[in-house]
Amino acid sequence: MQAGRISSISGNTAVVIPDLNPESVTLPLVVPWHLRGNYGDLCAGMRVLFDTCMDGTGIVIARADGGHGKGWNDAQ
Repeated sequence: MQAGRISSISGNTAVVIPDLNPESVTLPLVVPWHLRGNYGDLCAGMRVLFDTCMDGTGIVIARADGGHGKGWNDAQ
């Protein structure tokens, strides 16, 4: 698992700038349904946790701040 900042978001993917290698960016990583749109409220510059496979594909795992967006009801 790695940490980084979102560079850009397009559809269901995000490009991330890894904290340990800020001169590079990831390939577009899958953003799972529970982080898309209002549910994750992700934006450029936000810190996230992510993981990649050897071929460069990967997934955004969570917001690094532990928060969530407006799509979740805290009462549930």
